[in-house]
Amino acid sequence: VQAAQALSAAHPAGIDHRDLKPENIMVASSGYAKVLDFGLAKLRLDLMANDGTTQAATMTAASAPGLLLGTVGYMSPEQVEGRPTDHRSDVFSFGCVLYEVVAGSRAFSGTSTIETLHRIANVNPSTVVSGLTSAPLELQRIIGKCLAKDPDDRYQSMKEAAIDLRGLLRQLESGSAVSAAPVRSSSGARGLALWLAAAVVTIAVAAAAWTWLGRERPA
Repeated sequence: VQAAQALSAAHPAGIDHRDLKPENIMVASSGYAKVLDFGLAKLRLDLMANDGTTQAATMTAASAPGLLLGTVGYMSPEQVEGRPTDHRSDVFSFGCVLYEVVAGSRAFSGTSTIETLHRIANVNPSTVVSGLTSAPLELQRIIGKCLAKDPDDRYQSMKEAAIDLRGLLRQLESGSAVSAAPVRSSSGARGLALWLAAAVVTIAVAAAAWTWLGRERPA
């Protein structure tokens, strides 16, 4: 939710991240998740205020169509194909990260870089991974919508995704989230508890790794 909210603040300001991945989402000492490393970010002139900055000053070679930018495994199909991108490319990358957190494996992974890129552009990620099949149905729906191949089929803004994630969080807190797998009389709560425990462990590992690095990069 916090990462989604960070992107939903950047996008209306005319900033597309274009390199969202687990390594670029860090948990600060305060316990709040931050999206870092905007080194490949693109300034969208159509959304920027008219502050006297010229297009020549803001457009760079890194923004030119046809260039392959991002990290293999987390690129959007349009990035893989060298097509123009917008904020919906970040929505896809966010879906890749969310899938990995829940499933415990990458959404797109091949034996080579070329095969991974092919999977991103042409193959849907597996929906039968154990961590994913035991996750709440609403979470599976959110991930699937983020990972739509066609940008028009994804969330049209990270704000929409953040709203749905906050709604899911409320369901989890109230115990009303619906699991995809059939459960026996007393196993529903246990399954949800295991899923929440896995999520907590993921966050704990990220925090421990950040402590081990011994420094905090600016957001």
